[in-house]
Amino acid sequence: MSIKEVACKDRNCANRKLAEEIANIIHLAFGFRFPPIITPYQICNRMADSDYRVYCYFGTGMVLGVVFFYEPEHLIEHLCVLPWYQGREIGKALLNCAIDNHGPYLQLVVKNTNEAAISLYRKHGFIRTGSKGPAAVRMERKLQLHA
Repeated sequence: MSIKEVACKDRNCANRKLAEEIANIIHLAFGFRFPPIITPYQICNRMADSDYRVYCYFGTGMVLGVVFFYEPEHLIEHLCVLPWYQGREIGKALLNCAIDNHGPYLQLVVKNTNEAAISLYRKHGFIRTGSKGPAAVRMERKLQLHA
């Protein structure tokens, strides 16, 4: 089990299969919708964009979870784990990866009914700072400096 940053050199994305695997994780975690939340093409664009960092949790020969980080806004854009691997601390490991590589200030938006995710974020120092529409909450994490 390991977490690795994944990227593409250009938007043509030699990692198309990986992008499809990541898109599948996101759709399974958030529920299938049309249009989809994010397409493999959009994932390839993010993996080629220098403003994004994409980290995958690899295990058992496949991607079990993923986190997208958008550096200009210090934004965790997606943090997803395959549903049948949830509860095994994969989300915690991915969140720690984002915190370790991009802290001290981070922000995210989470569905207000996703109590497991909200609990995880609170345990890692995130606080609710507002709403984003009727179904989501904004959360932020700021490193506390002690004098």
